[in-house]
Amino acid sequence: MTTEPTIFVSSDLGYGDCGKGTIEEFLLRFFGIKMSIRFCGAHQAGHHLVQPDGRVHCASQFGSGTFLPAVEHLISNRSLCEPNALLGEEAHLRHNNIADALDRLIIDPEAIVILPWHELHNRVLELSRADKRNGSTGLGVGQAVFDYEGGFSVTIQDLFRPRSDLESRLTSMRERLTKMTAIEVEQIKDPENRKHAQYLLDRYKINKTVRKLLSLYSSFINNPRVRIESTRKILDRLRQNQQSLIMSQAQGILLDRKFGFTPHITKTKVTYHPAFELLGLAADKNAWPGYKIEKVGIKRCYDTRHGAGPFVSEDAGMKEFVTEAQNGLIDWVGEFRVGHFDLLATRYAIAANDGVDWLALTCLDQLTGWPTIKVCVSYKYTGPTDALNKYFVWEPQPDGTAKILAFKNPDCERGPDLAQILKHCQPDDMVEFDSWPQNIRDAKSWADLPPAAQKFVSWLQTKLGLPIRLLSVGPTHDNKFFIKI
Repeated sequence: MTTEPTIFVSSDLGYGDCGKGTIEEFLLRFFGIKMSIRFCGAHQAGHHLVQPDGRVHCASQFGSGTFLPAVEHLISNRSLCEPNALLGEEAHLRHNNIADALDRLIIDPEAIVILPWHELHNRVLELSRADKRNGSTGLGVGQAVFDYEGGFSVTIQDLFRPRSDLESRLTSMRERLTKMTAIEVEQIKDPENRKHAQYLLDRYKINKTVRKLLSLYSSFINNPRVRIESTRKILDRLRQNQQSLIMSQAQGILLDRKFGFTPHITKTKVTYHPAFELLGLAADKNAWPGYKIEKVGIKRCYDTRHGAGPFVSEDAGMKEFVTEAQNGLIDWVGEFRVGHFDLLATRYAIAANDGVDWLALTCLDQLTGWPTIKVCVSYKYTGPTDALNKYFVWEPQPDGTAKILAFKNPDCERGPDLAQILKHCQPDDMVEFDSWPQNIRDAKSWADLPPAAQKFVSWLQTKLGLPIRLLSVGPTHDNKFFIKI
């Protein structure tokens, strides 16, 4: 496709779980790229890497190239870091016979540190919402972001401060967050949820002490294998050497802090914007002379969502036909939900990302043997229509309902009313396609696909108005190939 140095920016066009990890790993291998950089999010990310030899790893703070011996990964200053979880992930990688993963991980000194009390406050807040949960991962990422924005934070470089200074800062953070949490516990009305929240508060007070944290952080920063280096230096070196790289996203655009459906969102920006800001491209589009910049839209052939939030095309009956070895019920997030390909939501995600250059379509093999493949191309809305003009292109129907044809430009301020509207929507018009009976995981080219699969993919390319260049027909990097329709 290209021999010139390239920056690939991964862009999940759904609610996450679209296959960023496996697509990034394929690109790293195919183009011989030696660096990936996480430009948003934290350890709530889960990039599943399935190897042909059966090994599996959920890359959270490590990169999608962790199974590749020479590939490095940077946790940038736009990301967050949880040292204890990071060390736990590294132990899992050693169990997978990856002994040098920590040597190939670099952490920016300005990366925000997620503290145990961020996690505590996050979980108690979610319990306080009872049956109206946001769908939080319960890992404290959002609270850590809010603290940083409010001037209360600890960064990786703070861990190198004199012990007395760090102890004072951690003590202050612990007292403030546990006090906030105690207030939340008292306000929980449901007896079972309050009991659970009080248990968490008591347990964290006993087990998550400042002394224990100081010991953990001291061991972490004094580990000679832990590499600390600024994002700016890494980028300057890559640019000077004309090396390609991948900017790795966490979560999906439909969960973005600005463009997602409040309150069921992450608290970080997950569109391409923070990646371009890191690269200097937001201020100067010529900041990387001689480079190609490619925003890669990554999307499943059907839709999924973990946990609470609007999901118009959801069809619980589809679970019968979907095999999800790496996804399922997660304690705090909730159940793994499945639905039909939502053309409206996908177009909206592309618009929120200011477009993508090409698409990688994943999980095509999962459609094998389905009774019918369906794509949702309009919504039926049954609620009051007062706010529809703000967000949608729509038509009134004779029965008093509304047919929603498209999302409007995502530039407008998006409030919680948008999520409420979507919760009162259901699929209206559906375009149907025949499936195919044969296993397509051995396909290596467009010509190897059955005509029904070719028809479906070609139709999606036409309707999205973007080239689909990469197909995934299985879980490993061997199950992917470039196409040109």
